[in-house]
Amino acid sequence: MDKLLSIGQVAKRLGVSVDVVRSLDERGDLKGRRTRGGHRRYLPADVDRVIARRRAGRSGTQTRPSRSPGPRRTPPPSVHERRPAEPDDFDVEQDVPSIDELRAEAEREAANERAAAEAKGRAAAADAEHQRLEGLKKYGRDLAFYSLPAEWRARVVEDLEEFVTAKRVPVSLPPWQAQEIVKSQVNVFNKQYYDAEDQRRKRDDDQRKIDWLTAWGTSFPFPRHWPRSCAASR
Repeated sequence: MDKLLSIGQVAKRLGVSVDVVRSLDERGDLKGRRTRGGHRRYLPADVDRVIARRRAGRSGTQTRPSRSPGPRRTPPPSVHERRPAEPDDFDVEQDVPSIDELRAEAEREAANERAAAEAKGRAAAADAEHQRLEGLKKYGRDLAFYSLPAEWRARVVEDLEEFVTAKRVPVSLPPWQAQEIVKSQVNVFNKQYYDAEDQRRKRDDDQRKIDWLTAWGTSFPFPRHWPRSCAASR
């Protein structure tokens, strides 16, 4: 396969400026293609066909007999006019990236891909950790739902929001161990609740005994033969 020509090399072959080559490319008179870096490249055969068309046009103009006046097609002046090329028009190096530039661009692209993959991995890991901690909180809330009244469940929910963290239940723990830690924290509230209930029932029992004894003592009248001092003391 023929080596592709840069836009500067094509301009040098045609004897025109780089701008003229771009114009031929945009009009479709010269078929070009783009590299990954966006540079124009051309097949030598396509350039030779443009040269052949130009030569044929010139020879046809010199040997063609005169014809009756009529519509005359004037070729584009940009193709037939030769403008003095600026020194930069033939500077191939400005259009062709060097090996070092291509290697640096490939390394930048690889670094960007690695950074994007790492960021995506971190985001996925953070989302998975969030879901794990939320699952442990739900496990604790479910335990409290079946063992505590509404007021105490609200305390458990508030406590779990601060208690269940990656530091207390690290991801390195097996799931069953993490659940045991959460369960033990819920049991703290269970113990507090049942201790408070036991104390309340004891107070109620003591108060009922006092009330019963008071009612029993006042249910009997004083005997008439009791000394006045006894009645007064009573």
